[in-house]
Amino acid sequence: MRARVQPPARVGTPPPACRHPPPQAGEGLEPLSPRERVPEAGEGPGPADDATLHLTAFGEFEVRVGSLRLDAWPRRKAKLVLAALMLAPHGLTTFDLAELLADAQEKGAAAVNMVQVSVFALRRILEPALGKGAASRYVHLRDERYLLDPGLLAETDLRAFDKAMDEGRRLRKPDPAGAAAAFARAVALYRGDLFAESFFQRWFEAEREAARADVLEALAWLADRHEDAGEDDAAEALLTRAGAIAPVDADVQSRLIDFHADRRRPDRVRRLYWDYRKALKARLGFAPDAAFDEAYEAALAGAEGRRPARR
Repeated sequence: MRARVQPPARVGTPPPACRHPPPQAGEGLEPLSPRERVPEAGEGPGPADDATLHLTAFGEFEVRVGSLRLDAWPRRKAKLVLAALMLAPHGLTTFDLAELLADAQEKGAAAVNMVQVSVFALRRILEPALGKGAASRYVHLRDERYLLDPGLLAETDLRAFDKAMDEGRRLRKPDPAGAAAAFARAVALYRGDLFAESFFQRWFEAEREAARADVLEALAWLADRHEDAGEDDAAEALLTRAGAIAPVDADVQSRLIDFHADRRRPDRVRRLYWDYRKALKARLGFAPDAAFDEAYEAALAGAEGRRPARR
């Protein structure tokens, strides 16, 4: 399995130009509206309740303790700490978390204090009844590393996704049907980009890109399998989903264009090309390169049953 975070590497560190992002609105301890209020002591799961911590990372980062969904985060950086610890099963040092959390003006003792405050806030959100100085069941400090208690953490969707991808890769040659089932599980778990909320966009980009590359690999393999079996509808659905996940990936878009060109669908080929061109311009600020345009012209000519024009 790919290691998402390797301590003491800096987790989710933004590029040097924005390593210390500006504070976000709501990161302080402003008074909360009744709708956002954090549960008081005694309102969370009791000793007889299910205390399992459930974390869902694909799409919106969802946190549940037992059946209770935790939606109120008076300190948003507490949620950032939880996401980082989820990616680091062996834990993170204070230095790792300080690099993740601290703003430009927070260095040294101020950065350490930010870590302590954020970890304390996380512990209280997970356990509203936690007394001052009491040990947290969920967030431990062992050998100078903060980590989540593995005994109370349910298998995350990211962990299940990685296991399914590993199984699919292992079974591709000896058991293609088993590989297909494993890759299909991975695709089903991918509900959207990793930590897709806008708050997280400056962090975990390497992990986000790695997960996206994995699901695209699974979708491409499954599409090829269905296409080889003559199951065009299933192959098209998989390739279309890959195109939605990676709208500015030239290889993904070329594969989808070629699929429709091979089936003599010139209108679809044109629409896909212009959708890609618009997405590329909107997201990255430039047009397709000459090689892509040439391949598109050849695909369109094939879809229309004619020879491509000479350049």
